[in-house]
Amino acid sequence: MYSKTFFTVLLLILSNASLFAQALNSTQPIMFPVDGYVITNSGDTLYGKVSVTLVTNYVAQIVFKDTQTNKKVKYKPADIKAFCQKRNILFKDFEDLTTIDQDYVHYESHNHPKKNKLVFMERLLNGSHIRMYDNPAAVTSNTSVGGITIDRDAYSYVVIKDQDAPIIINSPNFKETFPKLVDSCPAFVDFLTANDAKNKFRHLAFLVENYNRVCE
Repeated sequence: MYSKTFFTVLLLILSNASLFAQALNSTQPIMFPVDGYVITNSGDTLYGKVSVTLVTNYVAQIVFKDTQTNKKVKYKPADIKAFCQKRNILFKDFEDLTTIDQDYVHYESHNHPKKNKLVFMERLLNGSHIRMYDNPAAVTSNTSVGGITIDRDAYSYVVIKDQDAPIIINSPNFKETFPKLVDSCPAFVDFLTANDAKNKFRHLAFLVENYNRVCE
């Protein structure tokens, strides 16, 4: 019984690792002050040092330091539109995705996809229509298999199209959700037909970037 359970869990873990080997990962939050900027709700950009405070592994608050006055201000998601931090290590993964900023980490304030509150979301891909974000709800959906806890939403993203509400895309809902997201652009439907092998959740970043390119 133990051996059967062990091998079932092992196969599940290995299949997840293979399935998401090409997944676009979020950045480890930078908790010490680094160069960056804040975009206020009025649209002003303030340059200085930015550090973050975590709650449940997600950025809940930032501290902005004006390097000219040395004044420090704490901001929560409702207080600002966005903030940015300079990466301490150049992000060299996924160099084929041109809308990833290899030098800076970008966060924006958006509605939580499952809760009625504003949160900071790390923007993974920018775009003219669809933007792709780390999922702030990922840590809230756990299940246990054979005594090992597996995060059911660990491999999921939030996408925002134009001014629409944030939606979660994961492997189970990809085939239903993604076509609805892109069917308003006939040129991209043709692109999917020509690139059918890439029409999978593991290639979501590739698909989002090309949607923005094809459907400008």
